[in-house]
Amino acid sequence: MSHEMYEHDHALYVGKPAWHGLGTVVENAPTTMDAMRLAKMDFDVVMSNPIVAQFKDPNEYYQNNTKASKFHATVRCDTNEVLGVVGENYKVVQNEELFKIADSLPEAKVETAGTLFNGAQSYILLKDDEWAVNGNDEMHEYLCLMNSHDGTLSLSALPTSIRVVCNNTLSWAISEGSQRMIRLKHTGDIDSKILSLTEALAEWHDAKGRFRSNVRVLANKRWTREQTQTFWMEMYQMFEGDVPRESDTDKNHRLRKKALTTFHTLSETFDKEVQQFGQDNAWIAANAVTNWLQHKKRRTTEATVANKLIGDASRDSAKVMRRALQLV
Repeated sequence: MSHEMYEHDHALYVGKPAWHGLGTVVENAPTTMDAMRLAKMDFDVVMSNPIVAQFKDPNEYYQNNTKASKFHATVRCDTNEVLGVVGENYKVVQNEELFKIADSLPEAKVETAGTLFNGAQSYILLKDDEWAVNGNDEMHEYLCLMNSHDGTLSLSALPTSIRVVCNNTLSWAISEGSQRMIRLKHTGDIDSKILSLTEALAEWHDAKGRFRSNVRVLANKRWTREQTQTFWMEMYQMFEGDVPRESDTDKNHRLRKKALTTFHTLSETFDKEVQQFGQDNAWIAANAVTNWLQHKKRRTTEATVANKLIGDASRDSAKVMRRALQLV
């Protein structure tokens, strides 16, 4: 089945059901622990003893030999199903841990939660209040927490705009937000990894309230085209250095060409959003810069939690917003 919900899978949906009609639908968002129970995710997973391989020695045709491998099966305790085969260094992260991470963000509400592949994969979608800039630039904020018990998914957190209800939408969300996703492997000191993820998400969640207030301040400030271009020049010099006045050398020619290309990109982004939202303001001017910053440098998915949520990309964007706020 395309939604990959099998016999022993279940899900919880708040407000409206999923397209496939499966799971439990409730009118209001429950507490995180109630959500775990309603989604039937309150089961444990254990690792088996090392898997034993049995084979025949080619030199002794009638003697059977066995050898313990370096692999273990992960087993769902309530159904005794084998969910997957993992290495000896694999650390199980229980579903309850995923809900504890969700519980650390008290203002976020559970939108959906469920399992796939008979419990091999788990997800929780948290939703904050929807809000808009100037009544038309709508912001839909979700945070999807994901985990697996078969090695197919790392313990992951993904800011997304997609309502996850099945494997199709989970895959879509992952594809859409792959550069923003935090992935923690199920090896090493998993408790410390979970703690670092929880702390980073708490800092990210707190920062969103301040972000909303600042966005509204910027959105209420009109800038002339000259003010916008002056701001862009200042931001470009902050991150890329001075722009030569003349193309009198090959180096200066390359630097000027790079700057002109960037200003063209900023202007295209700005004009597109002005046309879309019907007005120009400091928020759109600053957003053009942060959009450029997010795309000018490839950031690997191996970056740490801090780098993903509160690292270089976030710090650079914060510098842009702080300077824009100083000018309004």
